[in-house]
Amino acid sequence: MTLCFALFLVAVAAFEAQVYLGEPGPPLATAPLVIHLCFAVPTLLLWIYQVATAKRALTEPARHRTRGRALMGLLLATVATGAWLYLASF
Repeated sequence: MTLCFALFLVAVAAFEAQVYLGEPGPPLATAPLVIHLCFAVPTLLLWIYQVATAKRALTEPARHRTRGRALMGLLLATVATGAWLYLASF
């Protein structure tokens, strides 16, 4: 989970660098941005909580696993809406 977090962090940093350093494109599409943020913000918060409580997973593995599966679903939705946002914006 930590490795996945690091990989996504690198991907977001590369995207942000491309946005700020590349040539300007059309303005961001509002609808894809709002939908993407509806997935991205809860994903970040749940991910921080999941990593912070990982040591407790030894005593409650089923709960940790269930939250992890929900987190992966949110991650996939965040990636899909992020791709949609990128295509709509550039």
